[in-house]
Amino acid sequence: MCGDCPARWLDPSSLKPVILPGAEPYFPPGFQLPMCSSCDAVSNECMVGCVMAFNPGYAPGPPPLPPAPPDVPVPPAPWPNAVSAFNFSVVFTDHIVLQQAPAMAAVYGPTGIDGSGGVVYVTVTPSSGSPYTVPAAVADGRWKAFLKPTADTHGATTFTVTANCNGCAGNASAVSIVDVVFGDVWYAAGQSNMVKNFLVTYGGADSMAAIVSGAYDNIRLMSGNSESAGLDPKVPPTHPWHRARDAAAIPASDPDSWWQTSAVLWHFGEALSDQHKAAGKPVPTLGLLSTAIGGSQIEEWITDEAASKCFGVCFDAKHPKTPPRKNKP
Repeated sequence: MCGDCPARWLDPSSLKPVILPGAEPYFPPGFQLPMCSSCDAVSNECMVGCVMAFNPGYAPGPPPLPPAPPDVPVPPAPWPNAVSAFNFSVVFTDHIVLQQAPAMAAVYGPTGIDGSGGVVYVTVTPSSGSPYTVPAAVADGRWKAFLKPTADTHGATTFTVTANCNGCAGNASAVSIVDVVFGDVWYAAGQSNMVKNFLVTYGGADSMAAIVSGAYDNIRLMSGNSESAGLDPKVPPTHPWHRARDAAAIPASDPDSWWQTSAVLWHFGEALSDQHKAAGKPVPTLGLLSTAIGGSQIEEWITDEAASKCFGVCFDAKHPKTPPRKNKP
């Protein structure tokens, strides 16, 4: 997996007509050049252990993108289903898990028009109980709304989330996602150690048997191999959300299949569910999704702040410290 990586981000405008017609942006972090390496310098590998050892409580957040050099374009924003029409972003599909209370889950998408035109509001309708409506902010051709904090109902209540727009572009003034639930959402990101799916690992048969038996009906996931999303013109920029049992029923050859999901991600969900069961606690609804890109550089998955903690503690005279990189997301 070692090799040279002269530029990590691919420009979609150049990709579509030349290299990969129909290609779309990855759900973060962005396009990845084939055969890019995390081991083209000692500092990259050292940094992984450094973050683990010296910052065990590190909880990555959404840091702002620093200015990128001209030869390393900023990754494209993962917004549209189609920028020409009002819709939810592609990361929101039927059967999705949104983060439960005390968080205020956010939903967002394109308006289909430039600027701040259009008036958008979002209605949340539970399968039992009263609906409510919240306004959405609109700017730069995008809308975003925060929903009321909602507790995990453990499948007893599902929700329909409808975005309405006056003055947006496209054929529909209202778009909906259905069978929405609230729970704990976990995002797994990383390199080849995170991308390995059940097609190339052990334990898949046992996990599949447990899913079929209903042992993990509390889990929903954006199933499929995240490396395939967007780079194949036949595959959308993200995979749709599925209940675990539904994802397991998809043939292994299908890019949306459970068999092509990160095994690390799934085993984490299994373990978390099993721990709650063993402790006699209610098993939480879990939403699992990943962006795992084999051969990517470790700096792409950590913030500048985390990387800066490593310089001065994990380098010696043989491998002197170097300035923090300025092109990390």
